[in-house]
Amino acid sequence: MRNRRVWLVTAAVAGVIALVLIVVVIVELATSPDVQNQLGQNVFRIPGGASLAREVDRNGPLLFRDAIGRDRDIYLDHVDGRRWVAFEARLSSGCQLTLDRTTGELRDCDGQVAATDPPPTRAYRVVVERDGDLVVNLRSPAP
Repeated sequence: MRNRRVWLVTAAVAGVIALVLIVVVIVELATSPDVQNQLGQNVFRIPGGASLAREVDRNGPLLFRDAIGRDRDIYLDHVDGRRWVAFEARLSSGCQLTLDRTTGELRDCDGQVAATDPPPTRAYRVVVERDGDLVVNLRSPAP
């Protein structure tokens, strides 16, 4: 009987320790800047986005702040016909591209114009669906 109690107490203590360790590991991973989780949406949809082509042609790319909750701002530009390009708003140097509202051009931190075709940063696939929605896939960079 005594051996059984010792075994149960030992098993309970070991279970609590294991649970605490699991929680610590999860918290460490969740708060680490070096780990990117794959939770959440990696595709975002702009309903009726294709109808924005004229406005984007006239006023410049659209900025979507932190489109999927990963501190990654995305610009969306209409480059010709039905072709759109989505790309990260931050250059590899850390410079955030900004839209010059008077010219509709993107500028880097030195004031130089940043062309969008080809994109100056990592680009993502944009699909124009039959209903005119734009779908940006942030799972993998575009070729």
